[in-house]
Amino acid sequence: MAYVFGPTWFYGIDYIFDLVSVLVGLLISYFSYKTYRYASQKKYLYFAASFFLVAMAFVAKILATIPVYSKKLSVETVGLVTVTSQVIDKVKWINALGISIARLVMLFAFLILVLVSLKIKDKKVIALFVYFLVISTALVSASYIVFHVTLFLMLGILFLSYRWNHLKVKSLNSGMVMYSFLLLFVSQVFFIFAGLVKHFYVIGESVQLIGYLILLIAMIRMLILKK
Repeated sequence: MAYVFGPTWFYGIDYIFDLVSVLVGLLISYFSYKTYRYASQKKYLYFAASFFLVAMAFVAKILATIPVYSKKLSVETVGLVTVTSQVIDKVKWINALGISIARLVMLFAFLILVLVSLKIKDKKVIALFVYFLVISTALVSASYIVFHVTLFLMLGILFLSYRWNHLKVKSLNSGMVMYSFLLLFVSQVFFIFAGLVKHFYVIGESVQLIGYLILLIAMIRMLILKK
């Protein structure tokens, strides 16, 4: 299973969701970097790098799925079986490569935050993490499920980390960050089961986008407070 598209009425609408996610990811990266410049705390620099990669992962996903939608148009308008078959084969290859790149970049993005959160600095351990991420996106036939389960676990770790931070700090900003990662965590549950219930994909996209938007608001507030 290379990719789950959700219900047919959502085709094209998911582009809007992903384009907004690109913009939000870039804005989170920008405001995180600006906060780093004011506060001189490296955690904000890592946050900026992570969400720049998140934005790039969405760009790769968009580029990978464009040919798939084009394929559907080609199948409907071109009546020659041989031509249609060749188009489908080519599209599948482009889609599989693009989606694999998008997944790998996304996992790298959140791996940065997990490593910072768990304070892992051992290069051998980091190399082992990277190895498993590459294997999970490139060599596993059920890569869709493996990707979302892996992201589910990583976001779970991050949610627990930011929850602990919120319980310690008890500020509005820390609460917003905690809930944003909770929503990102929950969104993966819907993505995991989207193959069984197509509308779960729509719910997953919606919950994920809300999580990113809350995180963006938190980063803007954090920059204002740091000034």
